[in-house]
Amino acid sequence: MTRLAEQQLRQQRWRRERMVRGAGVVQMEEKRRTRGWWRRR
Repeated sequence: MTRLAEQQLRQQRWRRERMVRGAGVVQMEEKRRTRGWWRRR
């Protein structure tokens, strides 16, 4: 996976979750979760 594609994927997921939940605290939690998510792959 290229770094660019990786970032785009992360942003897409992050934005979707943000729109669905829309909470400041979730943003921080989501960042942490996504980091572990793309590292696992």
